[in-house]
Amino acid sequence: MSGRTDVMPVDGLIGRSVLSLSSGNKLGEVRDVFLDPLNGQLIAFQISAEDGAVRIISFDTIQSFGHDAIMTSSDSDALSAEGSPLSAYPNVRELMGAKVITAGGDLLGQIAGVFVTASQDPFAIYEIRESLLDALLGRHKFVPASAGHAFSEDRTRLIIPDEAAEMATPTIEALIEGDIAVRSFDPAAVQDQFRREDDTVVVLHLDHDEDETVVADRDDETVVRLRRNG
Repeated sequence: MSGRTDVMPVDGLIGRSVLSLSSGNKLGEVRDVFLDPLNGQLIAFQISAEDGAVRIISFDTIQSFGHDAIMTSSDSDALSAEGSPLSAYPNVRELMGAKVITAGGDLLGQIAGVFVTASQDPFAIYEIRESLLDALLGRHKFVPASAGHAFSEDRTRLIIPDEAAEMATPTIEALIEGDIAVRSFDPAAVQDQFRREDDTVVVLHLDHDEDETVVADRDDETVVRLRRNG
């Protein structure tokens, strides 16, 4: 768990009212949250509309989300959920219980919670526990959701780089305040340009909001940072 006021559990958004900033109308209440499990981004909210229909609101149209309401740009942001490609992303419930396995084949635990920062460009964090005993004793680890490498089609396994497991922290505060060294990209996509004889280290600075690739040498390691778009 976290003592920070700018971090909240994603499932805590369920039931929150969605209001139109342009009209003040209530468009509905959140019934589901869809996430990109590899890039750690909120994708969309599924809402129960005031007329009883189920609609989808892309996160791109969200202006803010507070303790009492989520504000979207206009009434027209609430689109039909039927056939929406946004619904293809996993929801919070599907992520819960997924096994987290390192690229080296070690089981780190299971996803026991998903948290999100309440910022203009929020990012998601996975809470991982190894057993029921961990839950009873309050023992857990936290990794950035952007560290994901692959998510199985049956949504039961998340593969993360070994570096992500090594940098897992016991608290959300430690995760947010530190630099997270992980490989969070497809090595084949950049090997020709950035590959060295040894493994490339990718450092994600969580407060960094530039979209372009950043490459720099630091000490004896090559630092590569990729932000995936779209």
